[in-house]
Amino acid sequence: MSSNLKKMKGPWREAKSKLLPMQRVLLTLNKALMLMHSGKIDDAKQVLEAVKEEGGKEGGQAWWRVAMLEIAIKMQDDKSRTSSYSPNADLAALLERVRTEAPSADAEKTVGTALAQVLVYQGDLHEAASVLESIASLQGYPAHAATLASLYARLGQKDKSAAVFDKALASFPPFLPPSFKIKLLQGAAAVRTAQGDHAGAANVLKRLLSGGEDVKEELESDARLRAVAALVVATSWVDVGEAEFLAQKELPAVHLEEGLDAEALEAHGLPRRRSSLAGLRRTSLPTSAAGAAAGGGGGGAPQEQEQEQRQPKKKNPEAIKRRRARARAAYLAELAAAGKYDAARPGPPPDPERWIAKSQRSYNKRGKKGRSRFVGAQGSGDGAQKDTARLDVASRVAAEKKKGGGELEKGGATGGAGGVKMAGGRRRKK
Repeated sequence: MSSNLKKMKGPWREAKSKLLPMQRVLLTLNKALMLMHSGKIDDAKQVLEAVKEEGGKEGGQAWWRVAMLEIAIKMQDDKSRTSSYSPNADLAALLERVRTEAPSADAEKTVGTALAQVLVYQGDLHEAASVLESIASLQGYPAHAATLASLYARLGQKDKSAAVFDKALASFPPFLPPSFKIKLLQGAAAVRTAQGDHAGAANVLKRLLSGGEDVKEELESDARLRAVAALVVATSWVDVGEAEFLAQKELPAVHLEEGLDAEALEAHGLPRRRSSLAGLRRTSLPTSAAGAAAGGGGGGAPQEQEQEQRQPKKKNPEAIKRRRARARAAYLAELAAAGKYDAARPGPPPDPERWIAKSQRSYNKRGKKGRSRFVGAQGSGDGAQKDTARLDVASRVAAEKKKGGGELEKGGATGGAGGVKMAGGRRRKK
C-alpha cells in the first residue's frame, strides 16, 4: 500500500488541474482511504480536513462519503489505541439523514449495507436483517434476497427465509434484467428444497420453465435442462407418475444396460478405489503380523506370494542392450533406404562433449583470451595492488632513500657532481 501511495503522488498532482471539483474530492477521498489502510491515521485525518475545506463545510455533494470515511477512521484509530468505539449509532444517524438529504440511491445502499455488516459482525442478526429489508433501492436484487434468506435461516425463521424470495419476485422492478428474475426463482426453489417443501419447489420450477418470453430467451439450454431435472426430482416426492411423464417428455433418453437390477445396486455398497499407498502399507507388514491379523498362525506363505507377485521384476541389462542394438540397426536401415545414410562412409563420430554447453567446451577458443585476467574476490586484482603500493608511504620513502644513496655512491666513485638529491630526481648544489 505504501508503494502505491508513492506511485500515485505524481498522477495526483497532474490530475488535480484537469478534473472537475467533484472528481477532485473523490480522488482525495480515495487517497485518505489508502492512507487509513496503510496505518497512517493522522495523515488520513489531515487529508479528510482538506477535503472538507475544498468541498465546503462537509465536503459538498460528497458529504455522506466524508462522514463514512470519518467513521471508518475512528474504527481504525480505535484498533490502534484499544478504546471502546461502536459505530452503530453514528451509522444509524447517517442512514436516517441520507434518506432525507442524499442526492442518489447509492448513498442509502452504501450506508445501509455498512451498518448491516457491522451488526452482523457484532452478532445482532435480527437488527441486520431489519436494516437490509428497509433499504428500498435493493429490492429485487438476488444478492440482497440471498443475504436476507441466509440471515433468517441462521435465526431459525424458515418461513421468512422462503418469503424473502416471494416478496422480491412480487415487487420485481421492471428496469432490472431478466437474469435477476431467473436467479430469484432458482433461489426460491433451492430454499424450499432445503426445507423439504418439494411441492412448493416444484411450483416455483414450473413457474420458471413457463415464464415469459424474456425469461425463456435468457434461460440457456444447460440452465433449462438443470431446471427440468430439478423439477423431476421435486415432483417425484409428490407424484411419481407425473415425474416419469416429465422425464420421458423433457429429459433426453438414457439407455441402460440389460440385466441391471436397480434394487441390487442400491443395496450394494459404494465402490471404493484401492489406494496404492494402502497396498504398500499392507505389504510392508511382517508376515507373522499379517497372518495374525488374518486370524491364523501360519498364514504367512500366501502373504509372501502375494508380495512377490506385486514386486516389479528386475530388467535384464543384456536384454536391454540387445533391444537397443536391434532398434539402432532398424533405424540405420531406414535411413539407408531413404538415401540419408551410407555404411561405407558413416561420417565423423559423435562429439564426446555434446552434453556440455558450447561456451564451456575445450575446442571453443572464442572468449578465452582474457578469461583468467580477473580471478579472485572483488578488489583483489592488479589495480588494487597498485593502489595499495601507492598508499604505502613507508615503503615508498624507503625506496627513495635506497635509490638516492645508490646514486650518491655512484657519483662519488666516478667523480661526478656532488649535491643533495631533491624530489623529482633533481639535485641541489651545495
